[in-house]
Amino acid sequence: MNFTNVFKQNSNKFFIQPRIIFLFYELDKIDPPEENIQTGKVSPVEVGLSESTRQRQQEIEKLLATLKNLITTASCNSIFAAGREMLDANLADRGEIRFLHGTLFDRVFYISSFLTDTSDNNGDDISSMIEQYVCRRLMSPVYARASYVSLMKEAKIKDINDYEYWSLKVYMQYLKTLKVEEDYRFKVLIFLQYFIYFLSYRSGGNTKKLDLQFEELICC
Repeated sequence: MNFTNVFKQNSNKFFIQPRIIFLFYELDKIDPPEENIQTGKVSPVEVGLSESTRQRQQEIEKLLATLKNLITTASCNSIFAAGREMLDANLADRGEIRFLHGTLFDRVFYISSFLTDTSDNNGDDISSMIEQYVCRRLMSPVYARASYVSLMKEAKIKDINDYEYWSLKVYMQYLKTLKVEEDYRFKVLIFLQYFIYFLSYRSGGNTKKLDLQFEELICC
């Protein structure tokens, strides 16, 4: 059964019409044809990384051109997930006459990695979002808020910032409420700080890699 028949059957249903969504994931992982690789035409070592990237971009555009009719006419939604290269190609495509990307995509979202995300207004520390991730894995929201409020009361500060719930400072306060000895709390603080630096380096801010590294090294 081809896609055309599926869409026709779906449109003929009077009461229930399932919403069809196609997800094209990791488009930036598409490799050029095998025959080109064997002849060395797109080898990053021989022709340079930029040429390899250009060849990969051409393969992606061929795929998008092939899917254009399906994407623009079928009664379905399509989501494409790719890397920064495709975002740059989309921006560059706006100046072209053919404007392929503009005819396919209604909206384009760029999701920053944890190393470049400044949602916590702490752009000076590239590991700050990794710190929040670790603290979120170590504390529940209820305990995090209670520890943060307790810490703010001790410091006589009334302003509350949700992002500040998830910090090592709040986690130390959480351990304090559990009556953990001060020397042990200090050792935990040092370990977690180095662990956060390690995760920042090994994951590169990628959430999937971050999950794998955390679950491999820490048992919660």
